[in-house]
Order: sequence, then C-alpha cells, then structure tokens
Amino acid sequence: YLPRCPASRTTIDKYGIASDGLPGEGFKAILGTDMAPGRVGNPLRFLGVRRWIVELPRPGEGEGRLILNPTEAETEAYAMVPLAAPYAHERGGGLHDAVPGCLSNAASRTRACGVVLLDTGAPGLAVANGSLEPERWSSGAPAALDLFDATGGLAARATLTLGLRDQGTRLSFRRESRVFGVVIYAGVAPYYAYSVLYDAGHQRIGLKARPPSPAADGPRAVALAPGG
Repeated sequence: YLPRCPASRTTIDKYGIASDGLPGEGFKAILGTDMAPGRVGNPLRFLGVRRWIVELPRPGEGEGRLILNPTEAETEAYAMVPLAAPYAHERGGGLHDAVPGCLSNAASRTRACGVVLLDTGAPGLAVANGSLEPERWSSGAPAALDLFDATGGLAARATLTLGLRDQGTRLSFRRESRVFGVVIYAGVAPYYAYSVLYDAGHQRIGLKARPPSPAADGPRAVALAPGG
C-alpha cells in the first residue's frame, strides 16, 4: 500500500500510466520492446525484427519515430555500447538492457558509476545504491551521463541540467536490496539527446547524437565515438 502513489489521486477509469495522477492523462498500457526473453515476449521479435531505432518525441517537437530493421546506411555513425552482462542478465527483471556508465555532477565533482538503464517509460533520473549526498545534487546543477564501449572507453556523453521535469532530469535516490552495486535509472533523458539503436542479434545498443532540442535546457550530446 502506497498512500502517495499517483494512482491514489484519481479514479481507476481515469488513471493513466506515467500521468502523475492527472485524470485522463498518461497511457492505458505500456508494451516493452527490450532485447531479453521474458514472460511477455517483445512483439517486434515475433514480426521478424532484429534491429530497431527509437527516436523519442521531445518537448517542442512533433512525433517520434520507430524504425524497424534499419538498413546498414541507416545505422551508420552509431556508437555501440555493450550490455552490462552478466550483471543484468544474471538478475533478469528490469536490468536486462542495462549498459555500463556514470552520472556525474560537474558542480560538486561527484559521480555514481555502475550500470545504466534507458527507459522510455520513466520520466526522471534515479540512482540506486550509490554512496552520494543528495544535497550536493540540487536542481539546476550541471551534470553529464557517460556511457562506455566494450574497451571501457567513452562512447557517448550527454550534458544535462538536473531538476527539469519536462526534460526528464528530476533526480531521486534510493536503496534497492534486490540488486547489487550501483544502478542509474536514466529514464527518457538519453533519448532526448540520442537516437537509440537496439541490436538484438549482437546484444548491444547504439547511440547517435540528435540535433539540439528546441528546449533550451534539454539534454545535449556533446561527445560521441562511432564504432564498435
């Protein structure tokens, strides 16, 4: 029982997922398209899709894009990052598509490093099991999300401004006993900075910098190392 759950703010017929409890907002259902096997299979795999690209709509823009079985030309210039196996796959659940990375705070020079989970259905950032001081991660602070390639080198970096709801950068901290080590739940923020390629055949994720968001404080891709 969670008395502060957003679902408690409206009736069940008017509640939508990720609506913050606002009546008539949000989604009736969310269907995952991850790369790991699960009790509910990825519908794209059943359609014969082996790679797909997600370009999420950003504040101030129109519709997003889902590109199925992109051509070789369409997948050029993506920086490829490996899944954080066996960490994620051993534990299953929501960490199946996690990748190695760090979230750093430029103002306080602190950072959390572990596995990073991108999630189109999560509106904010969260750090689980990190030994950080929340007061040093205040709203408005400049931050960066770094993702690493198979050699441990920097593959992609997105600069963020913490605390912006419209840009998915509100940050929270929590402890999770069901997982070991640090987990960075990156939510939608990476999708605002990157076009994201899912390569199920090779079990890896690719990122390509998108043009700056119309929102002045939106996440920006500032470094990208194609290859992998």
